[in-house]
Amino acid sequence: MACIHCGTAPVLRKDTATARMMVVCPECKARGDAAIHEARAWMSWELVNDADLPRHSCKAQGRPRFIQAGGQWGYGCKACNFADVGYATLEGAVAGWMREHRHVKA
Repeated sequence: MACIHCGTAPVLRKDTATARMMVVCPECKARGDAAIHEARAWMSWELVNDADLPRHSCKAQGRPRFIQAGGQWGYGCKACNFADVGYATLEGAVAGWMREHRHVKA
């Protein structure tokens, strides 16, 4: 599944020191979660690159970008610099994005 931000094919990167891996877009650096199982790494990539996720409600209608900082997950819109952080998991951040857009009218 190509990156929803730039259309580039993702790559699986492995850290030999920690045995963790993640799927990353080599062009724009969008990524899924770090995992110890390859299937989990790909699943998290598919979760953050779901074309059916709603666009941001800003004028630019940006796609969601999921980030991790300080051990917490968050989401944002690069088009307008909107961001929200503080989620324990990637799935929580995706749910937060969906909740944020639940009542937005297209």
